[in-house]
Amino acid sequence: KFNITRRKPPGILQPIEPPNEVFQILGLDWWGPTTPSHDGNRYVLVITNRLSGYVIAKASPTNTAQDTARILMEEIILVHGPPDVIITDQGTH
Repeated sequence: KFNITRRKPPGILQPIEPPNEVFQILGLDWWGPTTPSHDGNRYVLVITNRLSGYVIAKASPTNTAQDTARILMEEIILVHGPPDVIITDQGTH
C-alpha cells in the first residue's frame, strides 16, 4: 500500500562551466575488475580531458585512492600541471 523510498533523492544538478584550456577540467573513472593481465593488473583508471576529449587509460592491480593519486600525479600533474576541476561519479570504483 505504501511505497517507502529507501534511496536518497538525487541532488540538484550543478552546471559546470566549459573549460578554456586543455587539462583544466578532467573526468576520472575506474573500470574493472577484469581478468588479470600478465602484469597482474585488474583495473583501469580512465582520465578524460573535458575540452579535447583526449583519454588516458592506465592499468593498475588495485583501485585504491592511493592508486588514483599516484596515477594522477604521474600522468597529469607532473606532465601537464594540476587541473582546476576533477569530476568523478563518487562510485565505489
